[in-house]
Formats: sequence, C-alpha cells, structure tokens
Amino acid sequence: MDAPPNPLVEILLTTGRTLALQMNERLSVRVIHNAPLLVEWRGDNEEMPGSLHLLLEELLPLMHADAVMRQIEAAAASTEEAAVTLGTVQLRPPPGGGPDRHVALSLHHTAEVQGLPLLLLLRDVTATEGLRQALTNSRQSLATALTALRSSPQAIRLFLPAAMTSVGALRATMKLPARDQEAVHAKLVRLKEEADRLEADALENSLATVAEACAAFSQHVARLHERPVLTGDDLLPLAPRLDQIASAVGDTIRIEEQRYVPQVRSRAGAARATTSPEERKEAEAWARGAEKRWNSFLRRRGEELGVLAKLQVHGARLVPAALRRDIDDLLQHLLRNAMEHGIETPEQRLAAGKSAAGEISLRFEDRDRHGLTMTVRDDGRGFDIERIGRAAVLSGLISEESLLEHDPGEVVGLIFKPPFSTEHLEGEAGRGRGMSFLRRTVTRLGGQITVATKPGSYTRFVIQLPAHAAVAATGRYVSSSQP
Repeated sequence: MDAPPNPLVEILLTTGRTLALQMNERLSVRVIHNAPLLVEWRGDNEEMPGSLHLLLEELLPLMHADAVMRQIEAAAASTEEAAVTLGTVQLRPPPGGGPDRHVALSLHHTAEVQGLPLLLLLRDVTATEGLRQALTNSRQSLATALTALRSSPQAIRLFLPAAMTSVGALRATMKLPARDQEAVHAKLVRLKEEADRLEADALENSLATVAEACAAFSQHVARLHERPVLTGDDLLPLAPRLDQIASAVGDTIRIEEQRYVPQVRSRAGAARATTSPEERKEAEAWARGAEKRWNSFLRRRGEELGVLAKLQVHGARLVPAALRRDIDDLLQHLLRNAMEHGIETPEQRLAAGKSAAGEISLRFEDRDRHGLTMTVRDDGRGFDIERIGRAAVLSGLISEESLLEHDPGEVVGLIFKPPFSTEHLEGEAGRGRGMSFLRRTVTRLGGQITVATKPGSYTRFVIQLPAHAAVAATGRYVSSSQP
C-alpha cells in the first residue's frame, strides 16, 4: 500500500526500527510503513488480519492487546493531544522462539492525507529496555548484598536451601497444566501459598529484597485469583515476577559464597572426643562446609534431573575427623540414589498429594561407646519391591520359587548381597546402584547398614559405625601415606 510520504514517518524510519500504521477514523489500517519489520515480528504469516485489534492480538499477549486497543480507541476519539504515549509492552515470542522484544507504542493525530488522520507507531526499544532492566537488576543486587551482609550468616545458611527449593516449587507449579477454570484457580492458590511462605522466611531473616519480590508476586497472584475467567496469557506477567524472586535469592547465594571461607584443617592420628574449644570449632566449621557441599550437590543434580529436594541436616558436628572422608563417600552414593531413583518430579509429587519438593533428612547421633549412627531418609517413591525381586532372580541370588517365600523386608535386603545388579532389567535401572560399595565400605569400618521402605512414601537407610571405626579409618589414612 503506497501513500504520500509523511514527514514524521520518514524521520522515525531513518532513526530506528519503527513500524508505522496509517489508519482512518474507524481504526482500519490502510498503509503500512516498514512492512519487513512487521513480517519479522509476525513470522511467515502472509495473510494480514482483518482489523487492528486482531493484528495487536498477533503481536502482543492477549491481556496487553485488549488494554492497548482500549487506549487507542480513547486517544483516537480525543483531539486534545496531537500525540498520546501508550506505553511499552513485550511482544509475543516469534514462531520457533527467540529473544524477548519490547516496543513503545504511541498514537498521533496527523494532517489528513487521503483520509488517514491517525498514525500508530510501534518502535522497537528492546536495547533500551535491556539497559533499563540491567540497571534495575544492578540496583536489586546491591540492595540484596547489603541486606545479606547485615543478616546472620548462620540464619542465611539455613534459609538458602529452603529458598531455592521454594523457587523450584514455584516454577514447577507454573508449568502445571490447567485445563479448566477450577484448575487455574487452584494453581494460583498453590502459587500464593508458596510465595507467602518464602516471604515470611525472608522477613524472619531480614532479607528485604527477597521478601519484596515475593510480596509483588503474591499480590499479582491475588489479583488474578479475583477474576472469574482466566486464560494462559493472563498468567504470563507472573513469569518476570518469579524471575525477580529467583534473582534476589541467587544474589544472596553469591554473597554468602563469597563471604564464607571454610576453616577446615585435616588431622591424622587416633580419634578423640572433640572436647577442646579448638576441636569443637573445627567440628562446627566442617559441619557448615559439609552441609553447604551436600546442598550444592542436591541443587545441581536436581537441575539436571528436573526434581526438587531440600535437605535437613542434624548433628553433623558429631562426625569424628577421621571418619569424615568415609561419610562423604557414603553420602555421595546415598544422596545420588535418592535424587535419581527416590524423589519424584514436582508434577508426580503434586499429583500424589505431596509437596512439590522432596525432603531428605540426614541425622547423626553419637551413641557414646556404641559409636556413631547415620540415618538418611527421603520421602520419595520408595523401593520397587517387585523390580528388586526380578533383579535378584536375574542376578542368581535366589530362584523364582524362593522369592515367593520372602517378605518385602527380606527382598529389599537383597540389594546389599553380591552379585545383585539391575543392569539385566529392561529400561532405566532401578534403585540399588552403588549398594555393593556401601556395604563394602560399612563392613570395612566394622559397621552395619539396614534399609526400610514403603512404596510411594519413603526410604530410610541406617548406618551404624562402632566407636573403633574412627581409629581404624585414621590408621588407614596414616599407612596409606607411607611409601
């Protein structure tokens, strides 16, 4: 469509990426300037929509398209202002995906040319919006750093794993399908409950920026919940608000990682009770560093597997210095096994009536003369008893006939007996990987390992190490350093 050049259009088209639509009084688009930009934004769709409103619905999220259309109608009916700014909005993602893009909209009353008195401009301001967002993020990071540095290091250390789990639970809930209005509103209730919990925890730890981001998210969820009818587009504004929560939590993690330097010194020699102030300080430092290390492992593995889990640790300072290396090795297998084969995906957990994030508890108890007890429990899917039985038969441990005579507890115990293996089963290997290593390590230290499980509910490992295990471990470390 050709028309006499418009001076305003000519200036804008030579100074930036601007789409100009010339319209009549009825808001019908008659002339398009910079059509290639419109093609870029719309994709390869050659057929033009029949109205401006339909075109805006193609370019903008539905909620924004409706709001912008109402603004255009009001501005077109008024001749008091020659130009009306309509704000900046984010475009819909192009077909096939792509980076976020933003446009600034304005409506202009121009000298009438061929009966076209209205001009709608859509100016690409993605670069400017990116700079503005970067500045906002920098300010938020600075505010987060200041609040984190003023807070108790111990409180933050306990807060962060739960906060990361909450962020993961929010993201998982956002992805849940909602096929009807009841499901959409139930989804909003879950989002608000999780955001409110995280806000309360942040306020308790004086982390204002995290709390403010949660409050903004929760308030928007509440406003949406009041609307009787919602679409998928209505929930789109929640995504950047959730990103703000994640960013505030992530900034706090980085500050804590930079502030904290573990003061751990290795010690060889016979194990003794940590009674001196120096030994107690060393035990506390190791416990802090170990808990941080275990939580980091769960976070990384969870991101890879698409599962969420929070870890509760009790009594790590009770682990003797000489046993710490062995405990780390044992936990590496137990935590990996829980994440890979125990904790369900957030969708599966929510469908089963569980929380989106799994819970793994790790407890150490000093039994004095009876040594150390370590208990690892997860609230995941539990062992597949039938699968273990089939693996035991294929591994040659028992016959199919004798399998029928074993109760579930005895079947689970077979995972520790060589040559138990799940590699002969079709599909993904079940739980049981690394069990022979656990048994060998515990046996070498003179201890015992037992397991209890309830399908769909939990799995619990209990490892008991005798008092002399630390001495044996220390002797091994000393002898291994000799030529």
